[in-house]
Amino acid sequence: GGLVGTRYGMPKMSRLMDENRSLPLYMLEIEGAVPLVISGHYPAVVPPEHGARIKSATGYLRANIDETLSRVAAKEAVTHHREDAIYSTIREAAGDDARGYVHIFLTSADSSETAKGMQIRDGLKLLIPTVEDLRDTCIQVAVDWSKYKRMESTHGADALPVSLGKRLAFEAYVLQDAVEELFSDLKRHA
Repeated sequence: GGLVGTRYGMPKMSRLMDENRSLPLYMLEIEGAVPLVISGHYPAVVPPEHGARIKSATGYLRANIDETLSRVAAKEAVTHHREDAIYSTIREAAGDDARGYVHIFLTSADSSETAKGMQIRDGLKLLIPTVEDLRDTCIQVAVDWSKYKRMESTHGADALPVSLGKRLAFEAYVLQDAVEELFSDLKRHA
């Protein structure tokens, strides 16, 4: 537990995948960006000052996430709908003039599922260098252990002498495949 962190492993990854804290942070980012982008392209639909006000409000809520999560939890206790509690909190922070443009043209899934996609993207960005470091360590140890020999056995019978680092060299090869696949997933899907 102390070495690995939580079920997601590394402490940074655990914080990133925390759906109670991290997911609302991403949702606030999305909810602040959408009205701002719409206001840039369609100022008659979302006035630019309101898009900017919502972006500013979500920035404040993100910067004060502990207070924001308390406010969201209080609203969620009444509505039993976390996403609506988040949108309501943004509307309060954005003020009366801009509140009508919060969560415009979005469904709850647009916000929450996109936030999960952003979590995966950032998780891959954390995971890839970690797997690369593990690969490099396997290579270094394989080189260091290459001078040591051991007997490879088959069904309990001694077979050929092999380098002690051979297995780690193979693991490094497999880890490189994993890195390439993770990078491909990051590039194509996240």
